[in-house]
Amino acid sequence: MASSRRPAKTRKLPCGRPLTTGANGPIEFSPEERASVARLLEEHQKRKGLNRSEVRDQLLEAILQCEGHFTGPELIQKVHALYPSMGAATIYRNLPIFIEAGVLRESLNDKDGQVIYELQGAGHHDHIVCLDCQTILEFHEDRIENLQQQVIEQLGFTEVHHRHVVYARCEYKKKTHGVTKGTRLSYTSSVPGVV
Repeated sequence: MASSRRPAKTRKLPCGRPLTTGANGPIEFSPEERASVARLLEEHQKRKGLNRSEVRDQLLEAILQCEGHFTGPELIQKVHALYPSMGAATIYRNLPIFIEAGVLRESLNDKDGQVIYELQGAGHHDHIVCLDCQTILEFHEDRIENLQQQVIEQLGFTEVHHRHVVYARCEYKKKTHGVTKGTRLSYTSSVPGVV
């Protein structure tokens, strides 16, 4: 599912590194994209014999308003801003349903071990996590994917799925000051392999 984005604009990562992205704010989903995600959830609920619920509809709306990667507590904060009466236990209890439905995926864990979620429809990509400012960058590099596939085949395996996360220190930050820690930013390079 490709999301509609605003025109490209140069932004800066928390460490000061310039970043050109296709986003100038939250991801904006078209009505067709929203309907597609809702259909995934609805079809999964039918397969599992679950009733459609207002709670899951509201949770889906909050998820669609999250930008990029988010933790459970960040989702709770978003949900509470929209639907103050929904409890954290209700949110956590429903997350596995969204994952099984293919709406969300657990993309990685932060330094404290908290799961970081993202919308499933973003296509396969890998992550670089800056240990200095906690920025999460997404990238896709065909050469890495091809090499992984060759190794898997040479060892006689069939891949089910994989998660590639690089934890790194930003060389750019060493030259700058005043970084605000904890920022997360999704970024997919338009040039394969360039981050």
